[in-house]
Amino acid sequence: MNDQRSRGVSESDTSWSRSRLCAAILAAVAISAASRGCGEAHRINQPEAVQLQPDVSGLDVAAGEAARLGPESDGADGASPCLTLSPPEKLFLGADVPGGKAKIAEVTLSNCGDAPVVITGAALSSEATVAGFILDWTASSLPAPPTIVNPWTVVHGQPLRVVVKFEATLAAALMWPTPMTAQLTISGPSIGSHSLTVAGIGAIVTCPVAQITVEPPVDQVTLGTTVKFSGATSLGYDGRPAAAYEWTLKQPVGGTAQLSMQAGIPQVVSLEPSQLGLYEVLLHVWDSTGARSCSADSKYVNVVAE
Repeated sequence: MNDQRSRGVSESDTSWSRSRLCAAILAAVAISAASRGCGEAHRINQPEAVQLQPDVSGLDVAAGEAARLGPESDGADGASPCLTLSPPEKLFLGADVPGGKAKIAEVTLSNCGDAPVVITGAALSSEATVAGFILDWTASSLPAPPTIVNPWTVVHGQPLRVVVKFEATLAAALMWPTPMTAQLTISGPSIGSHSLTVAGIGAIVTCPVAQITVEPPVDQVTLGTTVKFSGATSLGYDGRPAAAYEWTLKQPVGGTAQLSMQAGIPQVVSLEPSQLGLYEVLLHVWDSTGARSCSADSKYVNVVAE
């Protein structure tokens, strides 16, 4: 077969051991690894991000936002207890591979009035154990959780922090790329209770996963048929869309076909076969950190006479 790569710019192959490890993991979760390989690569930058599952946009909270707690949450009046939580509603810890380095984030408790605020509870819901979320008291402001017997007291100008750690479990990884969530509840006698969502993604691989879909969804077409290949379902290991794409075409000896790309949509290419025979299209992807897929996805199309 002739080997034609769209705008080919050579890079070093992924190491043999990493490719074997990645391929083994992918096979274990029933992601097809047939005819995959690590070839030369170049990046086709995606000009506009395409939002795919999972939708984690609502899990990222802008810095400086805070939830205000207290009597009727009507603001600080100096005498009434007033507490702010930052972030106020959602805390996204990113992606983690079981056995990898834990992801860590914190919730800041700040006194927005003059009266001290007593905290008697800070706990995660039961779903946290399944996902791998824990409260790390050794890294928090105080070395033990607040209780009725041993409460925390938050005074003005001296914020306290509760550190959340995410060590993805196998159960979380098997849900990839769906985020795992749990509730963190902060409570006290003068502020009531407030829950915010903590979320993280358990990852099955440490590199992006390339995935091709074919239109029409058949493996045999007649000469003159245009076949479209889409890599839009490819994901980074953190579950976010791929950021760059490499398409490679292998065709029968003497073939002159090329993959054509629609302007501004690098995740979709079209093939108009130039002769009869077996064609193979391969895809590598990169994520936003610059990591490349451990192995390519590939699809075969057999072109026959009418």
